[in-house]
Amino acid sequence: MLNLYQAQVEDLTPVAGLTRLEHVDLLGTKVSDLTPLAKLTNLRELQLQRTPVSNLVPLKRLTSLEVLNLTETKVTDVTPLSGLKNLRKLHLRGAPVSDLTPLMGLTNLEYLDVTYTKCVPEEVDRLKRALPSCHSVRFSKQQK
Repeated sequence: MLNLYQAQVEDLTPVAGLTRLEHVDLLGTKVSDLTPLAKLTNLRELQLQRTPVSNLVPLKRLTSLEVLNLTETKVTDVTPLSGLKNLRKLHLRGAPVSDLTPLMGLTNLEYLDVTYTKCVPEEVDRLKRALPSCHSVRFSKQQK
């Protein structure tokens, strides 16, 4: 486990070689570039809430990922997550995401928080129908 909770960290380059890591907590850091995490294929949990992260492409091969927290990030496109079939919990609260279509194939997803996003109720309902195993979907019509 690597816990950098609210550390004044911007560069993750030193982490790139720690391929056995399973849990990384970057809550409240200044990290925006996730490229150094791209080879951490054993990663099961990644906490990115309240970071300036916007680009999720470096995460697209992290197929062991089960928990991903993107609360209050700058993420608008969740397409890179579409292949993360082991993802069980996804937090998007307060992120400016509007299109949930890329998540439709995440059949192991059990929990999704899209509160205060740009998602519309119809989009959330469509996702619920596509993912019956997702028993907990948090959604609010109010936008930040």
